[in-house]
Amino acid sequence: MKYSEAEVNPNMVYGSEQRVMEIVGLGSGRGFELKGINLPEDWNKSIDILREIDRELFERSNTIICEQWGFSLEGIVFDLNNVLKGIGIRDNKTNTVSEIFLDTIFEWGENGSYTSVNLNTIESAIALQEIMINYLSFGWGENFPYSCVSRRGSRNLRIPKSVYTLDKEITNTSYQEKFYPRASNIAGRFGLDLEGEPEFDEKGILKSVAVFGDRTWYCREEDIYCAHNVDSVYQAAALHTIVARHINDLLEKFRVVE
Repeated sequence: MKYSEAEVNPNMVYGSEQRVMEIVGLGSGRGFELKGINLPEDWNKSIDILREIDRELFERSNTIICEQWGFSLEGIVFDLNNVLKGIGIRDNKTNTVSEIFLDTIFEWGENGSYTSVNLNTIESAIALQEIMINYLSFGWGENFPYSCVSRRGSRNLRIPKSVYTLDKEITNTSYQEKFYPRASNIAGRFGLDLEGEPEFDEKGILKSVAVFGDRTWYCREEDIYCAHNVDSVYQAAALHTIVARHINDLLEKFRVVE
């Protein structure tokens, strides 16, 4: 794991609109990838906050996260201002290293996205996304509800208030009908099937979605989604990603944040 500690230049790495993290199943035994993890627009305005990160404490806390999922922390690379450049974790059973890093292949015009590689297991995807969400929440969580998957559900998976409080139709019948096969495809990539169709409220915001199990579902209570009878990380990741896809659709449609 080798990443430069050179300062990330905001004139070259612009950042992009904040999104809810999704775990994408690649299918055919190819593992997973993380989608929607990026430096936000105007990320450099939080440099002073990032400089307050205690790197030793950050490493210790992430070591604990890794141990909970059967990994060892391989390494963390920051730039001079504590902008995270890359993280690697090592599987204690297979010795495989999974990584996520700031994508700066080109010299200019980067959108600040983080790219994940070698996420061969659902556990590696969940461990890295938890680390990344903790980091992003520290710098930019005041104005955006960052969320991640846990063992039996999701943490802070909610509709941004700027969308939830809109007094207008959020999605129409056409969107809702097309969302069903999309949600079914997401569940299938985790080896699961939807139980019934996703339900929407009168404004067209996703109300609930379920996969086959012992009444295994996510249900929205006001603006936050709560897990019910989730028995595996695959169920949690699938339901989380279905809801996240819906929220990201809304963020793309209305292009607003908190």
